Amino acid sequence: MDILLIYQFCTFGGVERVILNRAQAYRKYGVDVKISIGYLADRGALQSFSTYIQRHNLQAQVMPFLFPQDLAHDWAKYDYVFIIDTPQVFEASASAKNVHVECHSLYTQSRQYLHNLPKHIKSVIVPSNSLKQLLQTEHEGLPEIYILPNPVSDEYFDIQPLEKKYLYASSHYLLCSCRRSQKILLKRRAYLKP
Repeated sequence: MDILLIYQFCTFGGVERVILNRAQAYRKYGVDVKISIGYLADRGALQSFSTYIQRHNLQAQVMPFLFPQDLAHDWAKYDYVFIIDTPQVFEASASAKNVHVECHSLYTQSRQYLHNLPKHIKSVIVPSNSLKQLLQTEHEGLPEIYILPNPVSDEYFDIQPLEKKYLYASSHYLLCSCRRSQKILLKRRAYLKP
């Protein structure tokens, strides 16, 4: 599957992290997805983003590039086009099939473009149920809103098997530590005084 993501500028920030995490998740689960990410401007991070992609062997899955000024592009070669908070490309993408908007912005002013979505936009994608509910209250007449959570990459976790040496406290017990750093177990919460 070939996907085109479009974002205003490359900063190697949250949007880029989401793209990388998605690519790693697709690879981990054997999903054949090629993500082209087109930027309208480079804010000085495109080279470091490209280097990261190469160092993590993701160049077959993620291909960043800069759009030409006139936004001319072969839209037909993609199965899906996702425009991430970048309304500047709505008109240029009118001939593309399967165009969806991803809204990641938490700033009300940055979401105002949703009031005037063109007819060729099939749906709105958001990362959370709370943002979906917010958009539904802010903007009437939006196309269907779907939730696509932002995956968190395994590289952030040192996953170790659990040992059986953990202490668990039930609802009837409270674990506290006293001044001498000794751990004591108080039998019932009723015995605790404020």
